[in-house]
Amino acid sequence: MNTRCFLIYSVLALMTGCGSDVVSHPETAPASGVVTYLGKPVEQAIIVFNPTSHKYAASAVTDKDGKYDLQAFPPAFGAVPGSYTVTILKASQEDIFQERDGKAALGKAESLIPAKYSNPGLSGLKAELTMEGNTSLNFELKK
Repeated sequence: MNTRCFLIYSVLALMTGCGSDVVSHPETAPASGVVTYLGKPVEQAIIVFNPTSHKYAASAVTDKDGKYDLQAFPPAFGAVPGSYTVTILKASQEDIFQERDGKAALGKAESLIPAKYSNPGLSGLKAELTMEGNTSLNFELKK
């Protein structure tokens, strides 16, 4: 996984809810779940729901138990109902920020789960969210 991909996903995760409070947005529904890899919770992973049926992405960061709650329009929780492809990125925190010449710099991030999960075309992960919401959007990642 290269730094460029990590930066793109980080920006996507941050941008999913950018905007003014005055701007209206579509109604959202609860959306949460758990991410595991080889049966163990994945902590501090970035999960991005990339829309295939509309234009509103949603993202979250998993907690120590691998749990996440999606946000399409932070600070509110929830995602716009529809179809999504899902990407998950878990990178080594130590490798992300390095010091060069006395200044902080981005280093090469090492993926701690198979890199295919960070690519929407290769992840194979999909989700469908209804207006009633879904609180069991669980993803068991494999090698």
